[in-house]
Amino acid sequence: MKIILFTSRDSLPCKLVSSQRYNLEIKNIETIGQKDESSFDVCYLDVMGLDENTFKRLIKKINTAYPQIPWGIFDLDGTSGDPAWFFHEGAVDYLGPACVDNGFTPQRWKRIQEYLSTRSSFSESVVPTKDNAGLEEKVFTGWKSIRPGTVCSFYLLYIGPEHEGALKTKLGEQRFGELQSRLQQYLTQLFSPIDALLWMQSDASFLFLIPSEKARASQALETCLRLQLNCPLVSYERLLLDFSLPLLCAFHYGAIPFQPPGKTGTLVADSINFIFHLAHQRTEGGRITLSEDVGLAIKPELADLFVPVEPFEGKKLLQSRRFL
Repeated sequence: MKIILFTSRDSLPCKLVSSQRYNLEIKNIETIGQKDESSFDVCYLDVMGLDENTFKRLIKKINTAYPQIPWGIFDLDGTSGDPAWFFHEGAVDYLGPACVDNGFTPQRWKRIQEYLSTRSSFSESVVPTKDNAGLEEKVFTGWKSIRPGTVCSFYLLYIGPEHEGALKTKLGEQRFGELQSRLQQYLTQLFSPIDALLWMQSDASFLFLIPSEKARASQALETCLRLQLNCPLVSYERLLLDFSLPLLCAFHYGAIPFQPPGKTGTLVADSINFIFHLAHQRTEGGRITLSEDVGLAIKPELADLFVPVEPFEGKKLLQSRRFL
């Protein structure tokens, strides 16, 4: 395994424990993105001595130059701020002050290699293919044609505000009710071209059903990406807020016993439980989190916008990259 350390220093800033497992090469931060840096397995950025704007710019440069390469952070003096921020941006490792004495160890690289192996096998499992028959595709003939109680497979799309309870307290009952109405109207209009059905609603959070044709899911994903990218503008112009509202977006594919909207109170289905758990426990505002089967609907030209993340409730997941 080849590891690149991008640093502004002339030498390794911590101890290197020699091992035949890996080959570590030190490069100046100015070489990030150069063509001769393409053949490595993982890279690290040494942020010691860099101000916040600089290391954020370099991380963005790494993500752009090497979208498929995992990256980590060197922060041996621990002055860069909250380490969680790096993981939110896509880091796979963080070497802080506790690593000054241990440095690079075979145990650490073993864990990284295990991660890379899992990441590789997951990516192979969700690469979109023309001949993939993993999803049930039936010609959609309208929602009224589905008999209540019939078990059918659909795409389930959850969209709602991040930290909804705190938002309700902040806005007050009247303003929150107005937001709820505007968001419902906007989302219903946004997804109407793919015949999405507003199936369930809780306050300002909405669950849509989308027919099982993959082309509809592909279009829904593109719409969700545009929604997240344009979220500040949507918040101001369509929702009439004076701040940008981060939206949770969770996407799953599964079977449910269909009932029309308003008659879903007694429904029990694993797919319904999963989409709500995914939305409330693993989804971040401003990003799209989707289960493995939905990943099959990603168009090849958009594949680089999604990265694998830790599985949830036994299902593999993809998450959209964060928009800056």
